[in-house]
Amino acid sequence: MPRAPEIRPPENPWPLWLRVDRVSSSHREGGIRRWCVSTKSFEGNDKGTVKRLHCLEVEWVKKDGRFIPLEKVNSDFALDADLVLLALGFIGPGKDPLAEALRLERDARSNIAVDGYHMTSTTGIFSAGDMARGQSLVVRAAADGVQAADDINAYLRP
Repeated sequence: MPRAPEIRPPENPWPLWLRVDRVSSSHREGGIRRWCVSTKSFEGNDKGTVKRLHCLEVEWVKKDGRFIPLEKVNSDFALDADLVLLALGFIGPGKDPLAEALRLERDARSNIAVDGYHMTSTTGIFSAGDMARGQSLVVRAAADGVQAADDINAYLRP
C-alpha cells in the first residue's frame, strides 16, 4: 500500500505569512500605494462634498511593548478626492458622537440600522460591515462593503 504524503505546515503560517507586494488592476491603471499614512482632515466645499484629504506620513515605533504611529515632521501632503469610504473593523459602534449627531437609528442589537440598500435612517448616509451587521468575519464585512459601494453608486447616479 502506498504511503500518504507527509503533511508539513508552511514555513510561515498565518498570521506570519510573508508580505507579498501584489499588483492589482488598480495599480496597472495608475493607482499608487502610500504606506504609513495618516489622514488628519477632510476638506470640502460649501455643499458638504469632500474635495481633498490632508495627510501626513507616520513611522511605527515600538513603545511599552506596543507599536504606535509617530508623525514624521514636514511630511504633510494633500490628496484630491471625490469620495471617501471608511473601512474599519471593530466589535460594534458603541456610543458614537458622529452617529448621534447624524441621528442614525439603531437596531435591536445597537448596530446602525440600515435598509436593504445600506442606507441609514438619515438620507444619503450609508453603513456596512460591523457597524451595520455586528461583529463578524472580515470577509463578510468586505463583501458587505462591496455591496454598499454598489448601492452608493446607484444612489449617486443621476
